[in-house]
Amino acid sequence: MPTPADQASLTQFRVEDLHGRLTVDLRLEDNTLILVGENGAGKSTVANLLYYTLTQQWARAAEVGFSALVVAASGETARFPRADVEALARGPESARRTARFLGFRQHTAGAVIWEILQRGGDLD
Repeated sequence: MPTPADQASLTQFRVEDLHGRLTVDLRLEDNTLILVGENGAGKSTVANLLYYTLTQQWARAAEVGFSALVVAASGETARFPRADVEALARGPESARRTARFLGFRQHTAGAVIWEILQRGGDLD
């Protein structure tokens, strides 16, 4: 079991074209994120999208308007265009077909994120 020192650190989360009007690019230090903004600025929406992405709740993520989600950890970046998130929301078989079509490894985007976080970005 990895120790905290062995685990990768989440360094970036980006939501492109949130609600079709802005891109939110968050930089994290020491796996810490503090969001400050006015009411209605989208703080909860962004925090929820980060949670949905890391916990592979693709159907919930797909309910929010965006063009892509980007997660970076330990020098590796995973980008998930909306179409991929929607495929993942439809289920594992749809995600596998999407992965084969796009030439990606055959596992879900959440598994890619998990590998990045657990293996320090050492994806083969």
